[in-house]
Amino acid sequence: MAHQSIDAIKNREVRGCIMRALALSQFTPISSHSLQMALVDKCTDIMPQVHYLRDKGYIRVDDVSKENLGGIQYLITLTATGVDLIEGSIAADPGVTL
Repeated sequence: MAHQSIDAIKNREVRGCIMRALALSQFTPISSHSLQMALVDKCTDIMPQVHYLRDKGYIRVDDVSKENLGGIQYLITLTATGVDLIEGSIAADPGVTL
């Protein structure tokens, strides 16, 4: 039970880190690889958290794997709803620790 709680806390914190990193980019897309390297250790897969944030409408994820961008698979951008969440213009999401 405690292990699940620790995992849930970690997931919420990773989601918040992703959101804050994207906010700093000022709507410039960031590759999933760059986010992975900047935010967490190599053992942590951020893609489940990226998909969660995408499904909530906070970020946009574009698959660019076929565009020959030097190994970049996804470009991730903060959406207007994501900005509103960060700025507190919409209700806080208990699934994201900002």
